[in-house]
Amino acid sequence: MEVSWPCRNESFTKPINHATLGVSRCVEFTSPIRQYSDLLAHYQVKAVLRGELPPYSNAYVQAVMAVVNLLSTQAANLKYTLFRNRVPLPAATRNALPGIGASIFERTRACHSD
Repeated sequence: MEVSWPCRNESFTKPINHATLGVSRCVEFTSPIRQYSDLLAHYQVKAVLRGELPPYSNAYVQAVMAVVNLLSTQAANLKYTLFRNRVPLPAATRNALPGIGASIFERTRACHSD
């Protein structure tokens, strides 16, 4: 049996093997509030469970997931770069999140300071 190990930020459009459960087809998703890819998975699975065809074609899901994976990777890289270099957020960004933006970033910087 072939085993697939998806990376943390990688999404697949086909079911993957799950070695621990011993099944050859597995889909994993969480709350659709957190990630658009999970929302797509909920729609697809719910339609199949109702005996309907999935609402989105394989080509559409692949195209959306390519964009989601790219943006997710770019966001993770930006976050890593900002924290590694301890780049302060621009004032406009801090002010866009009153009471949240600056305080979270400052606390994070304090935790990562040398």
